[in-house]
Amino acid sequence: MSKPMVKYSLSVLCAMGLVGAVATSAPAADARFAYVDTPKAIANSDPAKRAREILQRMLEEKQRALSHREDELKRMRDDLENKKSLMSPEAQTELAERFRSKSLEFQRLLEDNQRALDKENAMWTQKITRGLHKAIEEIGKERGFSVIFGKGQVLYASSGVDVTDQVTERLNSQRDLFNSR
Repeated sequence: MSKPMVKYSLSVLCAMGLVGAVATSAPAADARFAYVDTPKAIANSDPAKRAREILQRMLEEKQRALSHREDELKRMRDDLENKKSLMSPEAQTELAERFRSKSLEFQRLLEDNQRALDKENAMWTQKITRGLHKAIEEIGKERGFSVIFGKGQVLYASSGVDVTDQVTERLNSQRDLFNSR
């Protein structure tokens, strides 16, 4: 075989190998894809609505407790300002020290309340996220999807591959999300 013929044969073999490799790595014809608008699925889900209600009630309770202490601080501050001229220096110092102490207590209580709300929010977020992933996996298996994407990762999709509503329904049916509260 001549040298040009060998080069040509090698080129043809390489091209055939490349075509074969591409053909075997191409997605299967029966591959099915879907996407989920996860923020929408979560926002419309019963567990998320319940979590918002629980967190709102918790916030309102904590605000009521703080309101009483805040009123007490305002009265102490007003007393300190209005009755300052009538008080002895020792009484002024004592009242100012109590005011500082109560202010620090109030600040710590604010921080404790915020930590408690953050912890409750994190717990619900984790539970709902686990439920969401479970719902997506179940729907993927049941409907035979190869891949389910998040909507933010999809550049184009027909509405027929949007499984957001099914995921929300499945998330709503997970009653175990409600049992821990």
